[in-house]
Amino acid sequence: MTTVVAHVVLALLTAIILVGTWYLGANLWQVFAAAGATALLHTGAVVARRRPWAGYAIGALAMLVLVITPFPGWSLTMLPSAVCFPVTLWRLTGLVSVRSSVAALAVAVLGVVLTELVEWARLPSDVPGWTRLVEGGSLMLVVGGVWLSALLVRRRHEAGRRAESERL
Repeated sequence: MTTVVAHVVLALLTAIILVGTWYLGANLWQVFAAAGATALLHTGAVVARRRPWAGYAIGALAMLVLVITPFPGWSLTMLPSAVCFPVTLWRLTGLVSVRSSVAALAVAVLGVVLTELVEWARLPSDVPGWTRLVEGGSLMLVVGGVWLSALLVRRRHEAGRRAESERL
């Protein structure tokens, strides 16, 4: 139930922001591209519960669409629904081998770098460049923190299972 509520709240917040940006001058195709990508993000987070690689791939594709869609004034990767992508990374890291999760982390880091390069190229002249560095650093902290936390939780669960097995 909590997961459903979280998806609904994130989707509603994203919809409100997208309608507001359309009202402020975004093109309709940009709003629809962003809405489609956010729908994919939510789908990826749900799919990742049973099929972590499929969910992660869907989320990564959705984030790529958000990155390459030009949008007036700010990065679409900052939409509330973008939170679904770290969720897919968390689920994947908890379910696949460490080596595979490192590959997923590398894809996420590459995505952050691509995001910031694209946004840097689109940076309006009146916006200081350090804002891109702050956003990129924040995104790296989120991606790295989610991956490391999921890995630590996984290892703790594995240690608990081993201890229980030894006890039995």
